[in-house]
Amino acid sequence: MEYMNRQKSTFRISFYVRRTRPNKHGEVPVCVRITVNGQRADTTIRKSILPDQWDAIRGQASPRTTLGKAINLYIDTVRARIIRIHRDLEMDEQPFTAQQVLDLYLGRKTTNRHTLFELFREHNDKCHQLVGIDLAAATAERYETCMKLTQEFMRHTYHRDDLYLDEVDRRFVEEFEFYLKTHRGCCHNTATKYLKNFKKITHIALAREWMQRDPFAEIRFSLQPVKREMPEKAEIERLMHKEIDIPRLAQTRDLFIFCCFTGLAFSDIKQLAPEHIVTDMQGHRWIRKPRQKTGNMCNIPLLEIPARILQRYRTDPECVAHNVLLPVSSNQKMNAYMKEIAVSLLPIILFFMIFQIFMLKLTTRKLKKIAIGLVYTYAGLVLFLTGVNVGFMPAGNYLGQVLAKSAHPLFLVPIAMIMGYFIVKAEPAVYVLNKQVEEITDGAISSKAMGMGLSLGVAVSLGLAMVRVLTGISILWFLIPGYAIALGISFFVPKIYTAIAFDSGGVASGPMTAAFLLPMAQGACSALGGNIVTDAFGVVAMVAMTPLITIQVMGLASRIRAKRGVQEGMSAAHGQSGAYAAFELLDDDAIIEL
Repeated sequence: MEYMNRQKSTFRISFYVRRTRPNKHGEVPVCVRITVNGQRADTTIRKSILPDQWDAIRGQASPRTTLGKAINLYIDTVRARIIRIHRDLEMDEQPFTAQQVLDLYLGRKTTNRHTLFELFREHNDKCHQLVGIDLAAATAERYETCMKLTQEFMRHTYHRDDLYLDEVDRRFVEEFEFYLKTHRGCCHNTATKYLKNFKKITHIALAREWMQRDPFAEIRFSLQPVKREMPEKAEIERLMHKEIDIPRLAQTRDLFIFCCFTGLAFSDIKQLAPEHIVTDMQGHRWIRKPRQKTGNMCNIPLLEIPARILQRYRTDPECVAHNVLLPVSSNQKMNAYMKEIAVSLLPIILFFMIFQIFMLKLTTRKLKKIAIGLVYTYAGLVLFLTGVNVGFMPAGNYLGQVLAKSAHPLFLVPIAMIMGYFIVKAEPAVYVLNKQVEEITDGAISSKAMGMGLSLGVAVSLGLAMVRVLTGISILWFLIPGYAIALGISFFVPKIYTAIAFDSGGVASGPMTAAFLLPMAQGACSALGGNIVTDAFGVVAMVAMTPLITIQVMGLASRIRAKRGVQEGMSAAHGQSGAYAAFELLDDDAIIEL
């Protein structure tokens, strides 16, 4: 059961058995779980029961036995008592936690006791409000990360969602440091920085007298010196003269070189604007701006190389749009993707709302499920689009270039075929199609056979696409014969295979193909000096074509096997020859109907 208080907080009581702790009679303890605003607190109710006599779905004992009836009555008593405690706390109009409710139920003193994450959340909320006034956004984010790590540590070590501040002691700090270095893999300096953030929370609690003892007493923090190797002049020159065909990588190289020649940090060049470039009386140009971290004004001569970099990006659309001098990567792309996906999903949502108002009239529960699904869809599309642009497309392009520039460019064909064979298995739509085909045909066409046919088809298409990249042969020499073969086979195979084949072509040429295989072909074509428009494009068309042939070949083989089986059956059982003949004369739709 779930209740809502006037502050929109949630309250839930549930009962379960702890099956990992049976007694000598095989009975397990019955426990109660109190949840307030997502935070939980558990304890036993001093009752035990055999595991097979517990109804986990209803959260109570099976009423078929006398013991079960008695336990259920006791559960009702415990539930009523906890609900009464919760209502009393609501009347006080003061925030409370699940642990406070549990402590009152157990008779523990809770006066002036505050929890760790109650204070942590209050502190972090104030930090977010001070961003841009007294704090940088990165500082507020660091405290959020520290709180999440502390929550993970507490669940891992203490199996609790929260602790009272007076329960945080030196051992807690030592175990937290150990957890950061072992389970989270933090180095010494990183773990020390998180502990310093946590120390501030405990100092606030001490100042408010919510804690009596300082858990950090006699603990001294020390950062280990980090050896930073500076790039040598020859290394910088090699980097400057390196030819980079991928625009994103070339842009990253330019930003790094600019930092080397100016001494500015990444955060400073990200904010660099035209007003930060000044000219002195001798005509020399300088970079004059306050440093983000310290606020100190800096005066840096604008040398020839960084000046050329600024000139290179003078007309860059991103620089012009945001009035900056350099296109430093940020979350702007992410925001653009979020806006684009929102605009794309808006018509679907509007149509659904119209149908819901006038026709569907779904229940509130179903609407909640649909809303949650839309949120998942939105988040998934944003993450996918970001991953494609940041990782998948550049990786495919770079891989194509490396393979094409190798000592044996012909290796590009078999490697592409192997990648095509396996990458189709990662297509979400392929998985859905294979399952649907298996269910609709009642296993006559297995998902394994479908997957094999699609994998072989995509492998062949990728091999042919790379042959085009290497030779420059027109795509028409592949598409026209390929579709002619696909259409010709369709007259000899069951209609269900033809329908599935044409759906398979569209499914196989999905986002994975467009996001990885197409950039790979473009990268290979660029490295070989070919025409990207005529030689690289067309991969998706090839991938869409070959499944038409492979799936229909499966259908042709299935028909041949069926005819052979019918003939063998007729020779073995003459009395059934009429039934076999009648079955063979049925069309595909009638067979499916049967």
